[in-house]
Amino acid sequence: MELIQNSSELCTLRNGSTAAYHVTIAGDVRNDINVPELIPGQHVQFELAPPFQRKTGGLHVTWENHLGEKQVLDFTLQ
Repeated sequence: MELIQNSSELCTLRNGSTAAYHVTIAGDVRNDINVPELIPGQHVQFELAPPFQRKTGGLHVTWENHLGEKQVLDFTLQ
C-alpha cells in the first residue's frame, strides 16, 4: 500500500500486489473514506481537506490483509 500526494488538494492510495480489506482513510481528508475491498493494482484517488480545515497534517490508513492482520500506514502531508 502506498500513498502519493498528487497536489496540495489530491492524493492517491495505490494498492500493490495483494488484496486489502476494510480500508479506511482518515485525517486531513475532505471526508473519511471506507472501501470494503481493494484488489491488487487498484487505486483510490481522493480530495484532501482545504488547508484551513486541516488539523493533523497527515493521513492515517488502516486495512486488513488476506490473513486478517491489521495494517497501518501514516502519511505526513507536504
